[in-house]
Amino acid sequence: MTMRLGFLIFLLSLCSCKEPSKTTVKSEEQKKVGKELNGLNWMLGKWKREDTGELALWSKKEDTFFGGMMVTLNEEEKAVIQEVLSLEGRKDGIYFSSKERGQTNRRKAEYKMSNKDFDAPKFTNQNTDYPTHISYMRIGKNKIKVEEMGQSGQGNSYYFIREM
Repeated sequence: MTMRLGFLIFLLSLCSCKEPSKTTVKSEEQKKVGKELNGLNWMLGKWKREDTGELALWSKKEDTFFGGMMVTLNEEEKAVIQEVLSLEGRKDGIYFSSKERGQTNRRKAEYKMSNKDFDAPKFTNQNTDYPTHISYMRIGKNKIKVEEMGQSGQGNSYYFIREM
């Protein structure tokens, strides 16, 4: 188990490398944005989805960037990356992005934080079909409720429990 966890952490390091952004900030602004992003530090760590057992792994890569991934274990209990995630602080706000496995020809989907509630951040992108809104609600120290909503109000929600 320890070896698998080490492998997952290694994969997280490799897969969560960020793409350069034109709006990435530097110096004093970077410190300000990093301080704001630190409001989401509670998301860092290993989380297990209650209904599927899928793992969400988040780590802080730098002051303005958190890398993450969604992982499942196959029959041989080897990690299979399902989605690469990131949280990035920029001059104009905090962005959540995701890119699902197999989306080689598509760019990652980016969602801008549309509220200032760091215990229940909501990320929005009106240009996507589904979801247009993704929110993470902190429930105590060890539980997260994730909601995905479309433009017409359809959606789903699920829960993650902290693993470590």
